[in-house]
Amino acid sequence: MISENEGFSLDSTVSAFLQIRKALGLSRSQFGLELGIDADTIGKWENSKVNVALTIAQIKRLDIYLKELGLSWQDLPDHVGNPAIAPPAYKRIRKKIK
Repeated sequence: MISENEGFSLDSTVSAFLQIRKALGLSRSQFGLELGIDADTIGKWENSKVNVALTIAQIKRLDIYLKELGLSWQDLPDHVGNPAIAPPAYKRIRKKIK
């Protein structure tokens, strides 16, 4: 799977969780099952309806998928939901960085 996804990079205008899930070819249910998270929660994270909260075990599982895509934790934005509806503080910080 790594060779199929070499060169994968995140689009800062789209939810990082959504991009990762789709790049892996997983449905919300499949991704949730792999991470031990309800599919509805995955959807809420992708749409920034709730803050992302992961256990250490879930972080370790997600790390495996990030590596399959050639990514690391440093490649993820601070806000991994939908950037269009990110919290105001995140939007201010992001503007300063650009």
